[in-house]
Amino acid sequence: MAVRAILTFIALLSIYNAKYGESQYVDPVPFPPAPPTSANVGAICSYGNYGPRYPDNSIPRSWSSHSRRRAAAINRLESGYQLCCNKTPVHTKLSCAYQAWMESLSQFCVEEFSTMTVAYHCCRVEDTVRWSCFYSSSRQTHGY
Repeated sequence: MAVRAILTFIALLSIYNAKYGESQYVDPVPFPPAPPTSANVGAICSYGNYGPRYPDNSIPRSWSSHSRRRAAAINRLESGYQLCCNKTPVHTKLSCAYQAWMESLSQFCVEEFSTMTVAYHCCRVEDTVRWSCFYSSSRQTHGY
């Protein structure tokens, strides 16, 4: 009887940890990036050279494939922002930056589905639901 109670406890603990403890690992890449807005596009352009970059030669081998794909998405996004910031007027910069955000995350999703791992949760939905998911997730990641 005691063995059965212990096994039941272990099973319940495993289920609890699978459901609530899965985010114990802190990803080295803050993801997803927040979308550009009229409030932050100026800062994106003014401080673009200081945005996060993850050059291939600086990524530790210990990083998971998920982290590597996230880093690649951030790199693509920052490159897209650089191109957009050369445009005028401001609303054109914002439109371009938003397009760069969407394209970067779309490519990320393509890469997520090209592997044998489970795709990022926002990639598993489509159209406006996907962008809402990335937006909501970025608010949780970045705290705003």
